[in-house]
Amino acid sequence: MGKRVKRRGGKMDWIAYLVLLLVWVVAAAATGAALALLAKRMHPTLSFRKLWVFYSTLMAVAVAGVLIIAWF
Repeated sequence: MGKRVKRRGGKMDWIAYLVLLLVWVVAAAATGAALALLAKRMHPTLSFRKLWVFYSTLMAVAVAGVLIIAWF
């Protein structure tokens, strides 16, 4: 009889992925808001909401790129 290989997975992997997703979204939103506030001070005529969406998206994509590079 061969050795049994312990399978990865289960609830712990899903919990880890959910925590990672939550931290990713909160961090992107927070840094997006901080960058939007700085940009709003430099350009008062621009919309804060549009700046926030732009910078949050930019930060989320940047972090996703880093995670993808680190994963492989």
